[in-house]
Amino acid sequence: MRVYVAGSFGEIPAVRHIQALVAAAGHEITHDWTTFPVEKLKFTGEALHEFLKSSADADFDGVWRADAVLLLNDPKCCATYSELGFALAWGKTTFVVGRALRENIFFNMDGVYHFVSAEEAIKAMSIWEEENPTKVRR
Repeated sequence: MRVYVAGSFGEIPAVRHIQALVAAAGHEITHDWTTFPVEKLKFTGEALHEFLKSSADADFDGVWRADAVLLLNDPKCCATYSELGFALAWGKTTFVVGRALRENIFFNMDGVYHFVSAEEAIKAMSIWEEENPTKVRR
């Protein structure tokens, strides 16, 4: 199954750990945004705009190509909410890991499942994949 792992810049080590768990469970990561070259944020003007646009395009494509999204719920996950919106608009099942606080109204929609740990979420993803073979591109 193809999975996009969403999270905040402040949680890159945790996101990388979750990506490793997802891959170890036999799933494919559609886009690893944690390799984002932060030093390019020093660009200015058009160069900065073009860099951010290409990064956003890659994230957008990563969500588009995913069968499911695994979202690390962090208090500072601003862009992550955009990725959640894309996932919901495109009918992708979303597995949310972390904080029990569900301050985002869209966390309450059908197709959004909440878990305390990444391990729990990945196990549920594998079960979901078996139960929904027509929703998974192979």
